[in-house]
Amino acid sequence: MFMGPFISGSVAANPVNPVVRPTPPPFLPHVMMRPGFVPQTNLSMRFIPPQLRLPLVGFIRPPVHIPPQPSVLESGPSLYEDAMRKDDNRDKEKNGEAGTSSLKTQVLTSDIEAIAQKIHSESTHRSTYIGQVMRGEKKMKRFLRCGGGQVWEDKSLAEWDPNDFRIFC
Repeated sequence: MFMGPFISGSVAANPVNPVVRPTPPPFLPHVMMRPGFVPQTNLSMRFIPPQLRLPLVGFIRPPVHIPPQPSVLESGPSLYEDAMRKDDNRDKEKNGEAGTSSLKTQVLTSDIEAIAQKIHSESTHRSTYIGQVMRGEKKMKRFLRCGGGQVWEDKSLAEWDPNDFRIFC
């Protein structure tokens, strides 16, 4: 058994009155000083923090058993009522009583978009030069621009209101 290194200070320096000090406890590594190792029973528990490894005795609730209750039907099936309505509609059609009230039309989204675009284009061309040309009030003229020693025709200037005077730099 290893008792550790020899400590020379166990005997006092005064030889006349020697004082014997108690010897220190034997040296043990810190690994051996902690309580015994308990092997894990489940490998998946190894990756769970120690706080969660404890059994949850106080948190386990017994399952609640709800007695089965009879189901209540609030209305009967409407399968036969729909069939009766269809038969009534057929009888009305035969007699000529079913007029235009049974005819329904649905509006397509493409129709709505086309109408909205037409209204928008009419409102934008109302005060522009192109709008006046489209209505036949004026004849289309050429808009020439020049810059950098070049001259070109710019049709986008026709979209401006003729009364809108701006300085282009």
